[in-house]
Amino acid sequence: MRSVLKSIDKGSAKTETAMNAKEQLSLSVWTLDEARGYIEKGDAVQASEKLYTTVEEAIKALATSKNLPESEKAESNRRWTATLPFNAVEKLSEMVDPRIRDEWTQADSSMSKA
Repeated sequence: MRSVLKSIDKGSAKTETAMNAKEQLSLSVWTLDEARGYIEKGDAVQASEKLYTTVEEAIKALATSKNLPESEKAESNRRWTATLPFNAVEKLSEMVDPRIRDEWTQADSSMSKA
């Protein structure tokens, strides 16, 4: 999470976009805390869903901070459609770190099993 936040702080050209990215990252951290609570309770299904949301919100935050077209499309649509995070992952993997694709794939496959 720290590396995502650093990338957001460095990569943001628009103050409004950076603010949205930070809010998205805050949501990601919040859902991570919720997931930990479900793990402690032994609720694997809820924990898995919260962990997926954690990764998804981090992807959205990074896409927003990098001013990707997917973020702009989400803004114009007033929501992130199902395919936009997947498209953003591909671009972010090339721009930022190839491990992003691996982490996304792992999060997505865990949701398929839940």
